[in-house]
Amino acid sequence: MSKRNSILTKEAIIQIWINNIWGKELKGNKKLFSGSEGHKLELAFGLKINNLNISDFIDFELKTYSNVITLGDWKGIFIFEINKKISRTAFLEYFGKYNIKKKHYFLTQPEIPSFTEVSDRGIFWELNEEDLRLVYNPKKDKAKPLCHQSKFLTVTVLVTWDLKKLRTQFLNKYSGNMILAKKVDGVHKELLFINKLGWSFFLNNFKNNRIKLDTCIGTSCSRNRCSFRIPVNKLLEQGFTKYTLCSSSNKLIKKEFK
Repeated sequence: MSKRNSILTKEAIIQIWINNIWGKELKGNKKLFSGSEGHKLELAFGLKINNLNISDFIDFELKTYSNVITLGDWKGIFIFEINKKISRTAFLEYFGKYNIKKKHYFLTQPEIPSFTEVSDRGIFWELNEEDLRLVYNPKKDKAKPLCHQSKFLTVTVLVTWDLKKLRTQFLNKYSGNMILAKKVDGVHKELLFINKLGWSFFLNNFKNNRIKLDTCIGTSCSRNRCSFRIPVNKLLEQGFTKYTLCSSSNKLIKKEFK
């Protein structure tokens, strides 16, 4: 377990939120590269800025409320990492989309489909007891770019996740509750404790096309990021407890949503 983790009770987390965050618009620290709202939130809670795949407070994972919530960055094994005949650049130029402004190729949605769908590029998902796979079938590829030059003339597994490892990574991140810090009219006003997320939550929502993958890998960066994301309204269906303060009395108000 990383030294960056803190052991805090739910009550202690709520008190820090009341003292340091409620009613405020958080400011970052440029020296710490804390421009994002998530980084500002971590600093306000006394955490070091991190992108670790473990929970922030041992039993609590802290997130900023937004329309789409990133559950975690759990990288799979890409074909170009195991097949030396296929370069990362060639992979991205074939399957990715070219961004004219940034002048680079990147692979993301809609090229990567939801679980039950097949993208126009012939990419689809396979799931068995051992692996989760992103697969390409050239016969289902409606674009077929540079087909005569392609190294992808047969059904090819593009990315593989070991299901046991993915399950462990998810449960390490969500051993307890997820916390969402929500702004109202530009300042922090609500703290939401989402009911515990089990592995069945991930699998069921992935199979139902609620959780989607956004790889965001591109020729301009070397990191192979695999972010699994869910709309916040679908996440809230899990049930949650909301805390806020009464502005006039400073009394903590608790409300449960099931």
